[in-house]
Amino acid sequence: MKKIGILDFFLNNYHANNYPKWFDTYSGGAMKITSAYALTEDPEREMSNEEWSSIHNNIPLAESVEQVIEESDVLMVLAPSHPETHERLGQKALTSGKKVYIDKAFAPDVQTAKRMFALAAAFHTPCCSSSALRFVSEYKRFDTSRIQCLSTRGGGNFEVYAIHQFEPIVALMGQKPTRIMSVGTQTFPAFLIEFADGRVARMEQFMNDPFSITVGYTDGTHVTETVETDMFKNFILHVIDFFETGNPIADPWQTVSVIGLLEGARLAQQNPLAWVAICE
Repeated sequence: MKKIGILDFFLNNYHANNYPKWFDTYSGGAMKITSAYALTEDPEREMSNEEWSSIHNNIPLAESVEQVIEESDVLMVLAPSHPETHERLGQKALTSGKKVYIDKAFAPDVQTAKRMFALAAAFHTPCCSSSALRFVSEYKRFDTSRIQCLSTRGGGNFEVYAIHQFEPIVALMGQKPTRIMSVGTQTFPAFLIEFADGRVARMEQFMNDPFSITVGYTDGTHVTETVETDMFKNFILHVIDFFETGNPIADPWQTVSVIGLLEGARLAQQNPLAWVAICE
C-alpha cells in the first residue's frame, strides 16, 4: 500500500473531507491517506482537526510537515481555497524527492509558481497541479486540432471557481495565453483571452450555471459540451497514475499559464475593456 501524506491549512475543507474515501476507493485500497498536518484550525470552528481525524478512521495527525514527509510515500498539499499558503506548506515537500501533488490553485501568482517549480526541479521532485475540470469526460470529446475559438461558462465565485474554466481553456487551446480583457462585472465576471497564435477564448461566470464549453472549429461547425459526469473520479484516477508513474497530470507551463490568467484577470477587472498582458 502506498501511503499518502497531506499538508493543509486546516482540515475541514471539501477536498480533505473527500480525498480519504476517494483515494481508497478509486485505487482499490492500494493508496490511502495515512498522515495529515494542518497549520491551523477551521476558522469557522465547525470542526477541529481532531474531530476531522476521528471522522476519517482516525487518520493520524502529525506534529510537523517534516513528520508527514518522513512517514509518507507520496505527498499532497491541499488548502484549496488558500493558495497563498502553498509555498510555505510545500517548500520542504518540494525538496524531498517524493512525488508531490499541489491542489488548485497551485500558487497565488506567476512568480511564486515559477519559484516552486524551480525548487522542485532542483531537487528532482516530481510535482504537478490541476483543476479537476481538466479531466471531465465531456471535454475529452473535442477535436483540439481543429479548434478556432471557444467559449466557456460556469458557476461559483471568481476567487474559488474561475480556475475551473481557465484550466480547460489552456488545456484545450494548447498555447500560452498572452493577454486578457475584462468584459463583465464584479458580480458577473467575463473575460476575453488572446493566445500566442492569435486565437481567442471567452469565459463567463454566472453563479449557478453548470460548467460548459462551446468550441468553434476551423470548418465553421461548433459543438457544445456540458459537464454532467463525476469530475472528481477522473481527476483522482489521474493523480493516482501520477503517484504510480511520476508522469505529471499537467505540464508545468500550462499550470503557470493558468496562474497567469488568474493573476491577469484580477488586474483586468480593475481596468475594464483594456488588454492586460499575462505575466510570464
